[in-house]
Amino acid sequence: MQLGALHHAALTVADRDASSSWYTEVLGLVELFREDGDERRAAVLGFPGGGFAVGLVEFTATAAGDR
Repeated sequence: MQLGALHHAALTVADRDASSSWYTEVLGLVELFREDGDERRAAVLGFPGGGFAVGLVEFTATAAGDR
């Protein structure tokens, strides 16, 4: 399997910090943006020059229970 034209992706994760660390250590992405809210925590990672970005969203236990 090969992805040839992926420019951005958004993923729901169980642990934003651990996921962010994996993308920085394994793929060499850098964190471009971070948000800490009541219902969710998010981070956007990408390459400094652009070209690819991934958004990671972790919903808090309270928000997940409300669904």
